[in-house]
Amino acid sequence: MIAVATAALGLAYSLSPSLKPDPGTSVSAELRVMTVEPDARYGDWVARLPAAQRRDAAGIPKEVLDARGFIVYLQVQVDGRKRHEIEMTQGLYSVRSRAQLVAPENVLGFTSDTPSDRWVATAFVHDPGFGEKVFGRYELLDHGVILAFADTTALAFPTPNGA
Repeated sequence: MIAVATAALGLAYSLSPSLKPDPGTSVSAELRVMTVEPDARYGDWVARLPAAQRRDAAGIPKEVLDARGFIVYLQVQVDGRKRHEIEMTQGLYSVRSRAQLVAPENVLGFTSDTPSDRWVATAFVHDPGFGEKVFGRYELLDHGVILAFADTTALAFPTPNGA
């Protein structure tokens, strides 16, 4: 009877690996800025989102879609967090003083369905209007606990008069 139950469980895990519990042998995360696309439009970033998220963005005013900024591409790897809700936040900091200019806000939510997940995420950086170079800080969090973080290089927004 135990052998039949074990075989049935093994078959169920083979047919649907997402049912298998996370072995918990490795818990780690990595976040790396791959590249930053300058002078991008918010609408360009929205157009690259998955279909469901693009539908959620329907009705955004044209002036918002035309806003200029940077698209940041981040490589994300999370191990040992199956069925955990992971979030990624973005904050902006002054290059000169290293002071926080814009408090971190959630830019991505993800629930892992495998013991090890790796993907590329994107985030849009709007001009915060401070007239100085900034850098973006991205943090991966699991229920408020920082798993990993990464900083962009300096991001320089054009001045309003183009100087």
